Amino acid sequence: MVEQLDLLAAIPKRDTAAILRLIAGDPLHQRDREAVVEAILDVADENDGAIDPNLVRPRIPAWVYPKVVGPTYSSLRAAKVIAADGFVISDDAKGGNAGRWVRRYRLVQRGEVAA
Repeated sequence: MVEQLDLLAAIPKRDTAAILRLIAGDPLHQRDREAVVEAILDVADENDGAIDPNLVRPRIPAWVYPKVVGPTYSSLRAAKVIAADGFVISDDAKGGNAGRWVRRYRLVQRGEVAA
């Protein structure tokens, strides 16, 4: 009998923070991140600093690679540009998250925001 190869066992322990930095820092997606940051800041400006992902999502252009949205939020949070501020129920039917609780944020500092 041949043993089945376990590919996940071959992967070393993941460093999530390093992976997020790599994804968020990928020059190929710089324009995507800039569009996401712009949408986030526009919503914050219009809502006294509150950032509801349900308001941000429709402002993100259709050409933005979807896998950069989450890491962009994570990078802004790690840089203390935004902070967690409770939860809202997602209306993201296209992404399959409608009805789920998602993080709401608040703008902490605007300053120089690098995507």
